[in-house]
Amino acid sequence: MDPDDTSLCERILQTASVSNAVNLCGKLNLLDTASLMRDATMNFRCDSGPLHLASATNAPVTAFSAAPFLHLALVLFPKTAS
Repeated sequence: MDPDDTSLCERILQTASVSNAVNLCGKLNLLDTASLMRDATMNFRCDSGPLHLASATNAPVTAFSAAPFLHLALVLFPKTAS
């Protein structure tokens, strides 16, 4: 974990001015991270390992990508209960 990541997350948290947010940067192992994402209302992830981890736990995910082939992207939405 890069110390700059932790300080950047702390600055983002302070700028957001929300009272119910916690900076967990560098504090969770892989299973803790998967559990947190699984139980979240929504996960906002860039196209990276944690995106695939959230998907593997059937967690709700909104993914962001800056790939050069974005015009070919396929967007998948979860099935809704009937």
